[in-house]
Amino acid sequence: MTNKEVQKARTLGFFVQAAKSIIEEEGTSALSARKVGKRAGYSYATLYNYFKDMKELLAYCAFDYLNNCHQHLISLDTSKLSCLDTLLLHTKSYFLFFAKQPNVFHAVFIEDLGDYPTKLTSNTTSISVGQLLYQQLEHCANEGYILQENIPILHQLIIASVHGKLLFFMHKRHNQNLDSLAQSLHHEILLLFSKNK
Repeated sequence: MTNKEVQKARTLGFFVQAAKSIIEEEGTSALSARKVGKRAGYSYATLYNYFKDMKELLAYCAFDYLNNCHQHLISLDTSKLSCLDTLLLHTKSYFLFFAKQPNVFHAVFIEDLGDYPTKLTSNTTSISVGQLLYQQLEHCANEGYILQENIPILHQLIIASVHGKLLFFMHKRHNQNLDSLAQSLHHEILLLFSKNK
């Protein structure tokens, strides 16, 4: 990278981090170009040299949060765990990562990010949380826990269960606390596995 490209990436990063700090403290509704610019230490007009609009900035934040979640998952010590226990740990950790950060969950999964996420993910070689879980299901199939042909549907069911529980938790649509929801997720995955051998 040239010095100019390095500087551009650094400045873009300042805006993303500033926006993320506002999201975490006040939620996405508090985001504005002026507020982000002030926190990043730049004129708000400078922001538009790096992002087409606030939606694009929000997409960068969402992508960064998903990367943070992925880094958190792979930092967990799974060296002594079976592939099934690794899947259970990562799924629970994925759920708790967002459940404990409602504003972050809203930014990543509720806000309209347009087609920016597709553009961002097509320009990276990093693995996503979804891909990580898919790979773990493949390991489980290789070890005989589940049938190979059931991997795609099991993957969809697990992701849907995590996101559904997050939505219900965020909107207080049930009486279960965080621990009991995480435990329910654990039992659901075990049940799925028991039906797919």
